[in-house]
Amino acid sequence: MKPKFFCLAVFGLIALVAMSFTGCSLVKKVQAANILIHTKMDYKELTMDSVSLAPEVLGLVESSKNNFMPNPQVISLIQDLSQGIIKTELGKAHLNSRVNLENQTKDTLWILSFKLDLELDDLVSLPIEMEKKTVLVPGDNEMHLLSPFPLDVKLFNLPNVKTIRVKGYIEVALEQNGKPVSQDFNIKYDIKPEDVQALKDFAQKALMKKIAKDWVKLIPKG
Repeated sequence: MKPKFFCLAVFGLIALVAMSFTGCSLVKKVQAANILIHTKMDYKELTMDSVSLAPEVLGLVESSKNNFMPNPQVISLIQDLSQGIIKTELGKAHLNSRVNLENQTKDTLWILSFKLDLELDDLVSLPIEMEKKTVLVPGDNEMHLLSPFPLDVKLFNLPNVKTIRVKGYIEVALEQNGKPVSQDFNIKYDIKPEDVQALKDFAQKALMKKIAKDWVKLIPKG
């Protein structure tokens, strides 16, 4: 075989191999996209796991706990809170959105990355973190989406929320280090009035307990 034709044959073989890998990668991406299309997300419940105080509020509480009488600033905070008044952000409430992702195919997907937000009507938009990275196996996959809710005046508007929305995108692949496929989400759910009222009550009581500590009984009744 002449050198010229030999080189052409080699280049042709390389091109064929490259096309095979590209074709394989494309098939996998199409397959992953098909699984995403046939994955249904259902909202189960929205709960509040705990609350944490803002550093300045925590410092105020900690500096007062060894005193016989409560700090006047702490008294003012508690009195305002009991009357539905919050003048500055007191901390964060840790929301937990429990959802089910139903993979209606027979294949497993790896979740590589995501950017999702939780919207509570027009009240607030919160970033979502997953409890842990996971795979979508065939069938039901329960997931916990975690969001920090600011404990400011919006807390007392929580009972007015009627819908929640999960929006953003998620990237998946057929293998842990495979080629990613992205899918947008924009899903809206109704939430029961008693559920959002329970979130507000939990946060208010938890804040009161963290701020008041052991000497709430010393606070003058307003």
